[in-house]
Amino acid sequence: QIKLSSKSFIPSKAVPAPSDDKSGTKIMVRNVPFEATRSELLKLFGSFGQLKKVRLPKKFDGGHRGFAFCEFLTRKEAENAMATLS
Repeated sequence: QIKLSSKSFIPSKAVPAPSDDKSGTKIMVRNVPFEATRSELLKLFGSFGQLKKVRLPKKFDGGHRGFAFCEFLTRKEAENAMATLS
């Protein structure tokens, strides 16, 4: 399952982010097979646009937790990936 993430990290003592709106560029990918690798996700989602970051949170035993975060450079690329893979 793929969802558009609207959360952004702003530290409590940080200066507000610049006015350019980058919200909506990160998608959450659920139900990722445990055999899948980061490079496979890069290849799959890289076909929809330029990726800024792909993250697979890890468990203590070293395997990933079955979901991932893919951040694109633009909102349009993220929406295109969601529309195609949903």
